[in-house]
Amino acid sequence: MPFQGIQQSQRLVAAAQERERFKIAQELHDTVQQFLGHLPFYLDLSRQAVATQPAKAEHLLEQCIVNAEQAAHTMREIRANLAPSQLENGLMQPILSLVEQFEYRTGIRVEFAMHPAVDSCLPLEPRHMLYRVIQQALENIAIHASAAHVKIAFDCEDGRVIFTVADDGRGCSEQQCRQAQAEGAFGLRSMTARIESVNGQFILKSAPQQGTLVQGWRPIRC
Repeated sequence: MPFQGIQQSQRLVAAAQERERFKIAQELHDTVQQFLGHLPFYLDLSRQAVATQPAKAEHLLEQCIVNAEQAAHTMREIRANLAPSQLENGLMQPILSLVEQFEYRTGIRVEFAMHPAVDSCLPLEPRHMLYRVIQQALENIAIHASAAHVKIAFDCEDGRVIFTVADDGRGCSEQQCRQAQAEGAFGLRSMTARIESVNGQFILKSAPQQGTLVQGWRPIRC
């Protein structure tokens, strides 16, 4: 890859990382921070109501419990998305967890397969990069595809780790993809930049009402 192209990929990866940090900060503000800010107020109301309005106090406390459970769930998701600790041991388990979260959140069924050699051929940094690419691909499906089924596969072939993410959604034309990128769509650009930054290749194939195939590879040193 020419030096200028490498620099551009590095800038796009850095921009993707900054976007992820902003998204996490925004999610924390909109969920956990707001809950914790309101919690003392509702607990104080509950304390005041215990003696004279026990039913009201019970209702307020029950709501606090529900909100606390929701905040704890949000924190677990954010922690998992930040840096899955399982990536130190391999890629399979973090992707499985990502798939489970995606299915729970969207109701879209996912088939996942990974060749056992993939984990033994990838050090930590490429695992993290591939995890982010799959995460972004699933996010794009959740937002844009109107899909009912997704297939994710990883394989090792000819000194490369190859991945595919295919959905049965509404798809898009080449013109629509180009237009989305021209209008600032960031997901495809960030996935492309991550793969190209490690001398790999990113491929997108799609057609209206025929779903979308996201595919890519990076070299490995087994």
